[in-house]
Amino acid sequence: MTGVAAKAPQRIAGSAGLALVDIVRRGALFGAILISGGNLLIPRVPVLVAVLVLGTLAFAATPRRGPRERIDAILALIGAVLLLSLLRSGLAEMDALVIRYANFAAGLILLLVYLRAGRARFVSDLVMLLAPLAWVAIGTVGLATFAQPLFQPLEINETVYYHLLYIFNFHVQIEDAGGLMRANGPFYEPGVFQIYLNLYLYLCLFVLRSWRRALVAALAVAATQSTTGLALACGLGAIALWRQIGRGSLQRRAAMLVTGAAIAAIVAGPVIDNVRSKLVGDFAGSGMARQFDLITGINVILAHPIGGIGFDQETYRQVSGAYAFQDTLLDDRITEDRGNTNGVLVILYSVGIPLGMVFLWGLVRQTLLPDRLLVGGILLVSLMTESISLTPFPLMFLFSGLLLPPRER
Repeated sequence: MTGVAAKAPQRIAGSAGLALVDIVRRGALFGAILISGGNLLIPRVPVLVAVLVLGTLAFAATPRRGPRERIDAILALIGAVLLLSLLRSGLAEMDALVIRYANFAAGLILLLVYLRAGRARFVSDLVMLLAPLAWVAIGTVGLATFAQPLFQPLEINETVYYHLLYIFNFHVQIEDAGGLMRANGPFYEPGVFQIYLNLYLYLCLFVLRSWRRALVAALAVAATQSTTGLALACGLGAIALWRQIGRGSLQRRAAMLVTGAAIAAIVAGPVIDNVRSKLVGDFAGSGMARQFDLITGINVILAHPIGGIGFDQETYRQVSGAYAFQDTLLDDRITEDRGNTNGVLVILYSVGIPLGMVFLWGLVRQTLLPDRLLVGGILLVSLMTESISLTPFPLMFLFSGLLLPPRER
């Protein structure tokens, strides 16, 4: 009796310790998400430091499960980038290099945490963090439509955001463009928000296999009105239905086929209208800006194919002026002193084509989530429209694709 009583406090302490580890680990992951595309009210450096500290604590408190996976290739890539940077410009870009390597460290530490905790923990943590964001997206559109006076304006870097308790956020890109507002979530634009919402949609469809949750996730993606996001969501839905059509009885397959056709008929019109508005409608400037960034970025890469130009955005602005796309219809005030929104090109012009292809190869081969190529494709396509490829959250996936499996495998 005494022995049982003595063990009880240990069990309680153990469960409390596990809960604390979960909080620390999820705090590090959430911080990485906020750094990777969070709005400009979020202080990058303090959050990055918090991710490094919380990630280190979570790693130290998490016992290893299974054989150790080797990170030699990751360290070799990071070392090669450092050597290339020093050969290219010495200590001239040290500030940008320190920030970039802090991001590398955060992505690698988080990867090591989830290698210890297990990939199932990564899935559960992602679901726990992303599910509320889906409701935030839907709630933002609903509140902005029926209770817009509740939102308060807030100007950040010449962009006016509208927020309700800093949770429900949107901004108007074109004055009096009309239509529903586009949900921003805690991110600087809807195009970033859709990345996380589509990852949640993937988890709902292919891991949790919950059509109810998937419907919420799909509505959340639609709330961003992101063309890339809508295309990816449609693709995910089509793949999920196709897999269902190939299973079960003939009657069930026929029912799934009819369901898929009905869904396609419902979503085809809004998706086509969204694409048309980005090409020739009110939001055509968005498509032209992507085109300008694509061609200008490719020109910079072709001018510096081996060593790239480094991580300093000011260097890109200076260099890109000589290689800017000249036939654009965008105003000079938009193209002058402009960064690049294409995250894939950001990698390639920063470190050159040889090392850049290793980064992209790792991204496509990610091993953090099942359906390696499907998740890698979601990230690759999304990063073609957002410049967050070298931030902790995408780097986690990218580094996971460079892991060397243990000999036992």
